[in-house]
Amino acid sequence: MSDRNDVFEIDLTRLDYHWVDQVRCVLTQGDALVDDKDSLRRAKAGLDVIKSEVAKKIRSDPEKYGLQKTTVDIIKDAVIVHPEVLAAQELVFNENYKVDMRQSMLNALSDRKAALENLVKLHGQQYFATPQTDEAGHEVLKEQSSSKLKAHLRKRREQKD
Repeated sequence: MSDRNDVFEIDLTRLDYHWVDQVRCVLTQGDALVDDKDSLRRAKAGLDVIKSEVAKKIRSDPEKYGLQKTTVDIIKDAVIVHPEVLAAQELVFNENYKVDMRQSMLNALSDRKAALENLVKLHGQQYFATPQTDEAGHEVLKEQSSSKLKAHLRKRREQKD
């Protein structure tokens, strides 16, 4: 899907195409969600490793990190603000955002499915059908439309005056 919203443009004359495309869209987004969740899990694991490594570095040389003493809370606070940890945390945030956006797309595709179902029902009830008439009926419709238009234009002229 090149544009996120393209898939939600429904051509009422191609409902059959959209039904078949629905399955492809859901499968594509579902597969991408699995990949995004895997990336998120890996980013979280990477963050844990980096936190552990940074904590080990800080414990081995606390003066290098500007610490006078090394209590559990002080080390925990120093780890949180360490640049490597912040970068890894940013990666986790980005991956989480991707998962949320992908889930949002799948939710929207579920709504699209419901919309397609309702459009097919309306189509089956001939909601989108155009009136069929013989030549005489066509002339009557044409005359009624013309007289309604004339009345509307007359009313507008009277309001302007």
